[in-house]
Amino acid sequence: MPLTKNNLLYKVQLGIFDTMIFQKTLLWLALCLASSTSLLAFDVTFQVDMSNETGFNTPEVNGTFNNWCGSCAAMTDTDGDGIWTKVISLGAGSYEYKYSFDNWAGQEILSSGSSCTVTVGSFTNRTLNVTGNMVLPVVCFGTCSECVEPVPAVVDFYLNPGDNTFTDVSISGSFNSYCATCDALTLQPNGLWKATIEIWPGNYQYYFRANGGTLLETLPIGNCTINTPGGAYRQITVVQDAVQAVVCWNSCSNCENGVDINDSWALIWAEEFNGNFLDTDTWNYDLGNNGWGNNEWQLYTSDAENIAVNGGSLKITAREEFSDQTYYTSS
Repeated sequence: MPLTKNNLLYKVQLGIFDTMIFQKTLLWLALCLASSTSLLAFDVTFQVDMSNETGFNTPEVNGTFNNWCGSCAAMTDTDGDGIWTKVISLGAGSYEYKYSFDNWAGQEILSSGSSCTVTVGSFTNRTLNVTGNMVLPVVCFGTCSECVEPVPAVVDFYLNPGDNTFTDVSISGSFNSYCATCDALTLQPNGLWKATIEIWPGNYQYYFRANGGTLLETLPIGNCTINTPGGAYRQITVVQDAVQAVVCWNSCSNCENGVDINDSWALIWAEEFNGNFLDTDTWNYDLGNNGWGNNEWQLYTSDAENIAVNGGSLKITAREEFSDQTYYTSS
């Protein structure tokens, strides 16, 4: 066919039409591929370690993919190793979920800002992006990582007896089944009683006993105690190794004498010699010149020339003078 203006225009138009059909075909194929991908179901294996949990029967997986249904996605632990699993078929996409147990009788308390969580409003859940078959890593219930085997913490307890005199002191609490004499305290040089006890992490109640476990504290309701049917008990939350502050018998605070952990010795008695005369309720005079068993040459007196109290000091003066057959006087 001879090339003319009209048939050239026709061929150009035909080429443009063919290109439009090709582009629409590609778009249709892309849409079909995307639609078919979104309709695919991928197997997602959920795994949670319940080794550190007690008081549950069956864990479950709840999430946006099952409308937080409760126990509809119950997990199993066929080998009894404490790791519970559940395989759920999910389409590609992003989801929120968390582990619970016994149809929401208990659930994870997840930390906002953690590596595995997302927070929307007041809800913090695990997050998941499904792109294919996947096996999620084992995580400890309530955390983003594997479980760490718990170890007992070492806790030091100190009791200041104050004005009380005890033959022995012990500590009774929910951590030792309130045993009367199982955990005995040791009397320290500074007058405090001390016990070092290994306790598993948790919340506990306790009190001190004395004299063979027969004498129990009578504690007030305060910031260190909790009221129970048996009376007010001290309370403690054990997380890691700790040193408890010194407390006085029957009190949430230290005694008036203020003896603390780092004090080497306790002050039992002191005389500051306040005033202008010797306190004879505390001190006695030894009077005379009988040699006192070691041939002393002085005469002991209570005269003001030999003894004086002033300026916070007791001053004893030996004088060379003849009195009562001796050549020296003192006090």
